[in-house]
Amino acid sequence: MNFRSDAIIFLRLFYDFGYFKKIIPHGFSKVEKIQLPVSGPEDLTLDSITGNLFISADDRRANQLKPGHVNGKILLLNLKDSTQTIYDLTPDLPDFHPHGIALWRADSGRIFLFAVNHHTDKTHAIERFEYKAEQLIHLESISDM
Repeated sequence: MNFRSDAIIFLRLFYDFGYFKKIIPHGFSKVEKIQLPVSGPEDLTLDSITGNLFISADDRRANQLKPGHVNGKILLLNLKDSTQTIYDLTPDLPDFHPHGIALWRADSGRIFLFAVNHHTDKTHAIERFEYKAEQLIHLESISDM
């Protein structure tokens, strides 16, 4: 190989990775800061049909100092509602420390929320909920233990 072929390969990599593309901002017309009622937002997922934004939060710093002292929360914010009211949907589960979350809408219209739960004993589970009548109903815990 020579300098010219090396330079061509190098430039081709930059082109493939989008280095020379112009990015044009679009989409958001205004950005607002939202104050959450708890510390430690971990993940969020949006139901684009309803505008419901589900937020998982867990105060991991407080739980490092005193393990299991504070349970995590699942919060709801409807982005189509101008009042920006945040609702606590947290189910009554012991040792609930949600991390990643995902939303799935079945063909029937039922809405399911899945949350990775990091227990204080270092085990993990997937918690499956149904979002119904503005509340989370716990259906099952899925674990490999």
